[in-house]
Amino acid sequence: MSESGKTNLPAEPGGLRSRAEALLQVGTRPSDIPTDASSEAARTLHELQVHHVELQLQNEELEAARQDAEAVRDRWARLFELAPGGVLVLGRDGLIFDANVAAGALFKLPVGRLRGRHLMDFVNDDSLPDLTVLLATNDPTAQPRADLSLLDASQRPLTVQAVCATDPVTHQLMMALTDISERERLRTLQRSAMQALQDADRMKSEFLSRMSHELRTPLNAVLGFAHLQQIDSRYPLDPKNLERAGHIQQAGQHLQTLIEESLDLAAIESGRLKVTLVPMRMASLLHSCIALVEFQAEAAKVSVHVDFSASTAGVALADSQRLRQVLLNLMSNAVKYNRPGGEVRVDCRFDATTDQIEVQVTDNGIGMTPEQQQRLFHAFDRLGAEQTGVPGTGLGLMITRLLVVAMGGEIRIESAVGVGTRAWVRLPAARVTPVDDPVPVPGASPGSAPG
Repeated sequence: MSESGKTNLPAEPGGLRSRAEALLQVGTRPSDIPTDASSEAARTLHELQVHHVELQLQNEELEAARQDAEAVRDRWARLFELAPGGVLVLGRDGLIFDANVAAGALFKLPVGRLRGRHLMDFVNDDSLPDLTVLLATNDPTAQPRADLSLLDASQRPLTVQAVCATDPVTHQLMMALTDISERERLRTLQRSAMQALQDADRMKSEFLSRMSHELRTPLNAVLGFAHLQQIDSRYPLDPKNLERAGHIQQAGQHLQTLIEESLDLAAIESGRLKVTLVPMRMASLLHSCIALVEFQAEAAKVSVHVDFSASTAGVALADSQRLRQVLLNLMSNAVKYNRPGGEVRVDCRFDATTDQIEVQVTDNGIGMTPEQQQRLFHAFDRLGAEQTGVPGTGLGLMITRLLVVAMGGEIRIESAVGVGTRAWVRLPAARVTPVDDPVPVPGASPGSAPG
């Protein structure tokens, strides 16, 4: 035993008496026991000494336990006070026994004035059923929670998330309160904003639908009469007026394309576009698309070459109408932005490593700068082509990308000024092969230009 009366010997399995016996042997001198004492008196004196040491050890243990308990109490008291959210200690009737500083700040009351009040005094009527359920919780392992609508001491409304826990000893409730008023306000604003966006999108779609109908009627008349003037052999136009009629028809067709692409874009953005994915034999589809751009290629003095065969092109899982729209747009752009004497190459391959069909449309035309490529998929941005006289709306590539994504694919475009442009489209390959044979297009045999 040390001078302070405490021992540093650790507790051993022998128990308190064993420790006392060990300490007594260390601290007792033979002269402490009278030599003439009987054996009974010696045993009694020894027992008294052992009990005395045991009491000292018990006192030391009790003192250490008291200090540990006070440390734990102080630690939890500090945590209670420093908790960023409000914490209440409640009875089953909702009476507040204790509260931390954050709870006082939440209710705009000093902590001392919160004690003895009922939580129901601050709860709005619409939240009373939820509070009743929380107060009735008896399971110490459960932590029920609910959003409560409250009024603080200044009658300011606030919304809190309440989480309860039952003290297994006192059976009192410990309730943690987190102010979520700002979060609820932001949620309300978000819902209002989303509703406003949906309303605006619906109104935009209705406007485009109605306006397209209203525009098409006079536009069809313009195109029809311009065409009649061009082919009227009874009242033929002179060369100058014939040229003007051609300009009218070209402008009308441009406006018609703009209307159709605007409707497509509105349908995609509003989620109303539906795609039906079916196995598509790529060779047949590509040959039919090449045949449709044949006249445009001949007029621009551009040759189109096919670098695939029916056996290598594979079968894609895609929407027939929308994939045709994608391919026609890429081929048409490859012709439009080419040069006289230029060429367009179309390739299609099944990639077994990715289980995808890859279509490439390559031209050796004017190409694009890196800055232009960054703006490729921006709506109504024609990258300066509006100054060249090449017709277009600036929506084609944006719609093309949206359609490819809607079919589960991806698109990538690379270009260099004076070298040309290459567009890749990757689509999922179909696991079921169509039984029909590809229908060849005359003049579009592999390795030669159609027509």
